[in-house]
Amino acid sequence: MLENCDLSGVNLHSNDPENGWDLSNCTFDGSNFSGARIVHAKLIGASFRGTDLTGACLANSVLMDADLTGVRMARADFRGVKKSCVTLRPSVVTCALCRGEAEVGEQGPTVGLRCRRCGQYFMSAIELEHILWGEREAPTVAKDRTAAAAALDYTEFVRRTDDESTAVWLERCRFCDEWLCRSERAGGHRSYACRSCGLYELAGDTPSLKNFNAHERLKICWRLRERFDEQVLAASAPKPVSVDARLLSDISASLRAPDDPLDCLRLLVGWIQARSRPDGGYVQLREADFAVAHADSRAAMRYLLDQATGLGWIEQRANEGWRLTLDGWKQALEWKRKRPDARQVFVAMSFDAQFRSAYDALAAAILEVGLTPMRVDQVEHNDKICDRLVAEIRRSRLVIADCSHGSGNVYFEAGFALGLGLTVIWTCRESDKDELKFDTRQYAHILWKDPEELRRKLVDRLNATLLPVA
Repeated sequence: MLENCDLSGVNLHSNDPENGWDLSNCTFDGSNFSGARIVHAKLIGASFRGTDLTGACLANSVLMDADLTGVRMARADFRGVKKSCVTLRPSVVTCALCRGEAEVGEQGPTVGLRCRRCGQYFMSAIELEHILWGEREAPTVAKDRTAAAAALDYTEFVRRTDDESTAVWLERCRFCDEWLCRSERAGGHRSYACRSCGLYELAGDTPSLKNFNAHERLKICWRLRERFDEQVLAASAPKPVSVDARLLSDISASLRAPDDPLDCLRLLVGWIQARSRPDGGYVQLREADFAVAHADSRAAMRYLLDQATGLGWIEQRANEGWRLTLDGWKQALEWKRKRPDARQVFVAMSFDAQFRSAYDALAAAILEVGLTPMRVDQVEHNDKICDRLVAEIRRSRLVIADCSHGSGNVYFEAGFALGLGLTVIWTCRESDKDELKFDTRQYAHILWKDPEELRRKLVDRLNATLLPVA
């Protein structure tokens, strides 16, 4: 029994994992072990109630049936410990945001933490235990800054929301699995600061994501980041992207995944180019920003950065970021010249007079969201209509294909757009739905009974796609 002893800085480090220090069933209640090294020790059944383990290292020790009630364990190292039935109810732990000390409040399935620097936030007890035992890394802030560092600084996010008496949770993003901060306020609005997705708000009841596979969730991540980056470029203090949670499935369906790594490299190089200055300054970009290249993980982002460097398009300077080489600028500008018109929406539909009011509804919806409708028969030109049609589809940001009346031309135009990698939004008059061709039935069609319903539903779908408009 060694209660209330001052053993701070003691070194009981053993290099023999089999015959290391055996301190099983010892009582250290109230003792001071701050900065101590007790490595490869047997602490089976030991009691550390109220002990100060600040900065201590118990790595690779055996803590089976140990009692760590009320311990102070900020910055303690428990990596590789063997444990089972450990009673872990600490009073002070490492702040998951600033690596300082955080007092532990209420403890249950959710644990409340209060840091003098960061403020108050909550996280699941399971996630906190994983971090404390060294089984999962906590979110890195200072070492893993994004281009929108000020907006995505978790510490500032918590402070800001805490000042408004809004509860904040630290959790894993359901779209990209990166760490994020979530705040919740009255009215069902939830704000999120995610290292990959950016800042966003979900309004309304969030549907269960069990029916979304990992790839569908990633596509939502990509869309959120696109819109967030658009706001970052437009304003010095970007605001969260607002999303109706009921439209998440539409957001996922609106985006086509990259066909190959070159598609991802095009997005990556274009992202850097859009933020680059003529004087060749560096741009902050981290592996956690994988969403900007429509990649699926940090590892994929690392691969893309390596490939772009090997191709001579980008170069890195430690602690400053990335910038384009002259070859990279040439490549980015070449891709930019081939980029479709950011506002044009090509409408593929029957030219029959009975669908005139339907086209008016489609055009009204497109104009309502700030885009420009284009139907090839309404543009004066001297070209063959098929040549003009192909050219306009190539120039368009997306295509709306109305399959009412079973027009074969519509299927051709939509298929050509899909082949180019463009988003296609499918619509059909409800009375014609049974006439849809087999090859398109797997796509989610907007079914409409009258032009007004078509206009209303298309506005919702266009807003759901969160298309960034230059």
